[in-house]
Amino acid sequence: MNLHLLARKYVMPMLAISASFSTSSLAATQADQNTALAALRDYNVVTFGNLTTNNHIDGRIFVGGDLTATGAVLDMKNPANPNGTPALTVGGNASFVNSPSVNGPNVRVGGSINGTFNSNGGGTVVTGGATAIAQQRDTLRSALTAYSSHLSGLDDTQQNAATYDGQVLRISAPLTFNVINISGNLLSSVNDRLQFTSLGGTTIINVSGTSISFTRNFQNNMSSYGSNILWNFFEAETITLGDFGGSILAVNADLTKNGNGGINGSVIVDNILGQSAEIRNNSFAGSNIAPIPEMATWMMLIAGLGAVGTTMRSRRRVALRVAKA
Repeated sequence: MNLHLLARKYVMPMLAISASFSTSSLAATQADQNTALAALRDYNVVTFGNLTTNNHIDGRIFVGGDLTATGAVLDMKNPANPNGTPALTVGGNASFVNSPSVNGPNVRVGGSINGTFNSNGGGTVVTGGATAIAQQRDTLRSALTAYSSHLSGLDDTQQNAATYDGQVLRISAPLTFNVINISGNLLSSVNDRLQFTSLGGTTIINVSGTSISFTRNFQNNMSSYGSNILWNFFEAETITLGDFGGSILAVNADLTKNGNGGINGSVIVDNILGQSAEIRNNSFAGSNIAPIPEMATWMMLIAGLGAVGTTMRSRRRVALRVAKA
């Protein structure tokens, strides 16, 4: 291969990746991905700030700030818990109004508990340890933020995967691993419904834009969506949702869940300002997701390509000397 073509095709792109490594989507590490996927699987809801709810949350809950629960049932389905994670963790204060229930075992509150709740799952109720919970929150925020940024940099796995006819937004995701990039304006403009025409496996949907409002419905049975679909609202600051299928990653967003249908999947946001419908525990499985190359791996690849270029230059010089002789 011509040396200049080799450099243009392989070496230069690798150097560009190296130069932007600290600020690009590749800044996420494998440890970040492991922490992010563990959080999506272990918790039904994570908020780095506050959670205000008057409806059910099926699985375990982590609240970095304050909790206000009015007549809700938390950890309602008490799903399998191999890691022994508390049903409810609150970093700040927990306020219980109209005797909500916690169906899973163990409640941990860093601040004070105001009001009473039904501890149906047994275990212990522990107050204090706000510093340790804050450290856990910061670890989760850092990993999930980096992972969201990483996902946002992935290219589409196929062309025209999302089509909109003015009424129905149709999404095709036939592969075992799909990446689809759409705008928040497109999602917010849906007049009728959203339909998946195919769903072959894990699907990452990156949604750009700071303000998202989807209050329509999904056409399909959404029971498997949470485990297979991750909506990455990587720029969102405010999100309003009605009936919604898939897990949600929106680390900087304030979420409002209206009373139209539920959310089928894990939810990770900054704050939940109001939750008037159920959040169901269809946790994101995240299968078929490739490991994230570490910095050392990229440096070795770049060094290897550089060595190839040096070897080709040397051979070219030898060939020129032989030709002249």
